[in-house]
Amino acid sequence: MFWLLGNLSGVRWPDVALAVPVALVGLLACAIHIRALDAFSFGASAAASLGIAVRRVMVVLLGAVTLMTAVMVSLVGAIGFVGLVVPHAMRFLAGARHGALVRPRPWRGRCS
Repeated sequence: MFWLLGNLSGVRWPDVALAVPVALVGLLACAIHIRALDAFSFGASAAASLGIAVRRVMVVLLGAVTLMTAVMVSLVGAIGFVGLVVPHAMRFLAGARHGALVRPRPWRGRCS
């Protein structure tokens, strides 16, 4: 059941010490490639025409996401509901621009 639902009861401080740096590295990779993420919204060919090194950016971002996912799932299990709902809720609240999703800012509502 742990692997299906996930659980935070077994997480200890050494686990947090592993998870925080991995999450920060992943967020840094996303923050560095915000322009590329916005360009990928229109497809890989559109991103390439805007001067984005598509293959390199895809490898870096997929590597960062894979590392973050592997570490977090190994620590707490696959908490499926949160993993499915939170990205969609944030896109609804923050809009389509990746800069608004990656960089935190004060709450201003959906129409900001």
